[in-house]
Amino acid sequence: MRFLSAAASTAAILALLGFGTCGDDPVDDDDDTPAKITGDPTPSDATPAKVTPPKDAPKDAYLDALPAEHRGHIQGLSGPETAGAARDALASLGEGALGTLQDAALLSSDPATQGWAIEVIGRIPGDRSDQTLELIQGRTNTSALVRTWAAAARIKRATDLAGLAALAPLAQQMPALQRPLGMRATALVDSDSTAADLIALANSTPALQQALAEPILARGADALLNTMFTHADNTIRRTATGYLGTLAGRDASVAAKVADAYAWSPKHDGVFWAGGALYVPNLQWQQKEARVLVGHLVEWHLVCDRLGLSGEKQQVYNNLRSVQLHRPAGMPWPNNDTNQLLQQWAGVVGQPLVDGMLERHPATKATK
Repeated sequence: MRFLSAAASTAAILALLGFGTCGDDPVDDDDDTPAKITGDPTPSDATPAKVTPPKDAPKDAYLDALPAEHRGHIQGLSGPETAGAARDALASLGEGALGTLQDAALLSSDPATQGWAIEVIGRIPGDRSDQTLELIQGRTNTSALVRTWAAAARIKRATDLAGLAALAPLAQQMPALQRPLGMRATALVDSDSTAADLIALANSTPALQQALAEPILARGADALLNTMFTHADNTIRRTATGYLGTLAGRDASVAAKVADAYAWSPKHDGVFWAGGALYVPNLQWQQKEARVLVGHLVEWHLVCDRLGLSGEKQQVYNNLRSVQLHRPAGMPWPNNDTNQLLQQWAGVVGQPLVDGMLERHPATKATK
């Protein structure tokens, strides 16, 4: 009966930390025994209710070093009937119980006690609780399950997406953290989170991509376009491009908005995508939108040539070469020479449109 109660308590701990149930505790083959960590004897002003531990509570040696007022509460964590009251009593002690809870998490022979101790640490506010959980997570001479519980508690304590993103790499070491990461990410998404913030978080761990897909798309085409054109990280620019493609598949009006976003304006100082790569979403372009977009890219090819921006000109040309774009526009394979490119485009849309483009910059047919 003792074993069954501990197993049931362990399952409940996993659920509270965001896991659900999982397999058996991995074998800890580290022969080192954790150094004893004495409980914090500092008394608290709180007067928690007395908890009578179950008769079959573990009698581990580390309990003797704990403050007397903490010992019974820790033993109470092992019993399903007493665990709730014991957790509340320990949490009410605040930081004064952190040393005791750390001892229980690292030194107890009872998995339920270890798990509930970590859960209570997660309830106590303050930097010391964060540090305690990080210490438990980093103890290589304790079980992998206990370390994973501590990491999950850290994730649950994350108060913003930036803090959660800093913890996301833990999922590469502990795959069981993928679910709590996704759950916490979903809970933290709010109106203040930018498309770039969410994309960065989704890119940091594959486990978050599905959970964050809808919040990212909900930011809309304008936010994704801004991220695609201006973000300092090309990986995030490229990911935003992919989300725009998904959004365009749901809403036919997005293609026109994307095409218009590439238009040249007298307000531009140099190129508007400066500081990174220039991407074009791989949409199912129709002729109307494709011609608008190709026209803008041809104009940028001219602008970059006039300004001597050879690298940016090549970026424009790389996108013009996309068969999925220039073919729907009725454009033959584009020439990288600006004069030849303008002649090609005049053959598609007519010379007056190209003449207007030349006048805007200004340039003439004879200008090289």
